[in-house]
Amino acid sequence: MNVSDLQGKSQNLVLDGSPECRQRIDCLVGLEKVYNLQFKKFNPVDIALRYQVLDNHNADLSILFTSDAQLANSNKYTILNDDKGIFAAGNVIFITDQKTVQAAGPDFQKTIEEVQGQLSLKVMQELNARVDIDKQTPKAVAHEYLKSAGYVQ
Repeated sequence: MNVSDLQGKSQNLVLDGSPECRQRIDCLVGLEKVYNLQFKKFNPVDIALRYQVLDNHNADLSILFTSDAQLANSNKYTILNDDKGIFAAGNVIFITDQKTVQAAGPDFQKTIEEVQGQLSLKVMQELNARVDIDKQTPKAVAHEYLKSAGYVQ
């Protein structure tokens, strides 16, 4: 299903999103201007509640991130295709300081690019689920992932 499919239906739907969503072109503003949608109501909610509002039937639609843990191995939610491209990709990037780069040695960039290249959307959802749902520490999840991918012992 595409976001465009909501035309003619959006006036009956409640949309929840982060408070800044109200002013963002890649959120409510874009949905109204680019998709020509007019919602019954927009509720600003804490981003941590983006699934709870759906689960509790307080909203019909919620703005979320495709790498969210809740989407891993779940058919509970339907993600609408952004067929007009207003939502920018949130690509994974690693950043560090020059001191770390120097201490890591000459293979640092190659290694980072290799690890980053393996982080598909499905992998990110699974790793996020281990932290957000299974309550494992980010450090433990990262180490296990790097170990299973053969990057560390």
